[in-house]
Amino acid sequence: MTRATLFFVSIDNFSPLADAAALLTNIAHEADVEISRTQFSIIATGYSHWFVASLHIWEPFFANYYIDEDPITSRISLPALHHSLNRARNARFSSMIMRVQKSQNFLFFEFTNSS
Repeated sequence: MTRATLFFVSIDNFSPLADAAALLTNIAHEADVEISRTQFSIIATGYSHWFVASLHIWEPFFANYYIDEDPITSRISLPALHHSLNRARNARFSSMIMRVQKSQNFLFFEFTNSS
């Protein structure tokens, strides 16, 4: 089974958008170094203040990165969340079981490929 984690990162405090993309790119680079070249991809969701990033599960790395203190459910609607998750899916995770976990200020979406 293949496992991956999706998490939403608020970029409201970064302007312009390119600054936030650069921040996420730096996180990806650091994760790559720490996780021995584990694949990391940044996927634009189409919502100007949100990015979706996917990474093979290794949650402790993200302990030092924080998003807005507001509950994530107050920042993005459930239909928009479902739409974003659908856009983030690809062939490797076409058939998935989802588990949602709140960890500090991150909301993690853990997917297990059931195929």
